[in-house]
Amino acid sequence: MVAIIMILSTGVIISETIAAIAGISQHRKLSDSLWSYLAYYLIWICTLEWIGWLSRLWNKMDFNSRLYNYVSIPSEYLFFLWLLSQLIRSRKQKVLVIPEYSILIYAIAWFLDHFYFSKQTYAFQSFSVTVGSILMVVLIIVYLYQIVASDYILSFAKTIEFWVILGIISYYLLSLPYYGTYNTLTQNYKHIFEIYQVIVYCLSICMYLLFTVGFLWPKKS
Repeated sequence: MVAIIMILSTGVIISETIAAIAGISQHRKLSDSLWSYLAYYLIWICTLEWIGWLSRLWNKMDFNSRLYNYVSIPSEYLFFLWLLSQLIRSRKQKVLVIPEYSILIYAIAWFLDHFYFSKQTYAFQSFSVTVGSILMVVLIIVYLYQIVASDYILSFAKTIEFWVILGIISYYLLSLPYYGTYNTLTQNYKHIFEIYQVIVYCLSICMYLLFTVGFLWPKKS
């Protein structure tokens, strides 16, 4: 199982790299759109992932933990919450929630993880990750409601956001139980944790491949 996990973790980084290259290759087409920021983000997160991979290879586990907890994971959630907020705003429809508040809520959850929960015996900052994933799912539901209520639904499947939204909700919704119970699983149910870890890595690879399809799809919203 350990070998499979190592292969899949490398597969995640490779899929991120492929998505980043796809985004760069379409930079001219995306330069006047919101999706150019996704390409920049993928370059950033891909760089962090390769640094993390090298740190594990060199057995720098303390550095690796700090890199993910304080840079990589917060960057991931802050960017996607911002991106989804911008998508909701772009529809120019009234919504009951202010999407930008999701960023503030996640930041508060992250600080609670850092200054309170990390003082406990937890190995992973599950609280902020769980809150961030729930916020993303809520924002996606709001955005999809806007799409369904408009004529845009007729061409939605031919746009970049269809593939990006599909990738985000597939990964963050299905991995929510894993991250929410991460510390409990690692401490008490190691075998179940490893099985779910394989599933989550597969979901992550699928998400980045869906991003790649979105970048290479001929029609830009």
